[in-house]
Amino acid sequence: MVNVRRTLPSKGYRSVTSARYKKTVTISRRKLLAGAAAATALLIGVVFLGRGIAGFTPWWRRLAPEQPFARLDVRYYSPLCLLIGLGFAVLAITEFPT
Repeated sequence: MVNVRRTLPSKGYRSVTSARYKKTVTISRRKLLAGAAAATALLIGVVFLGRGIAGFTPWWRRLAPEQPFARLDVRYYSPLCLLIGLGFAVLAITEFPT
């Protein structure tokens, strides 16, 4: 089992020391937050992409056959979800460039 000790120095950095490898890695809080934001954006993108793809399946048409929702879903809502999901996926992959 690896013994990991974490400390937070006063300069805003996180140090991780592993007893097995005798190596210290310093990660800034900004990088930690950027990674968490990218992971969250990827999750949101997957949800929107799933909803966008589901709108074009026969299963979804049987689930929600009411008009005008079914017509508007295929024409507007599903493509919009695909576009939003793709945007979030691109942001997640590029990790929010600044």
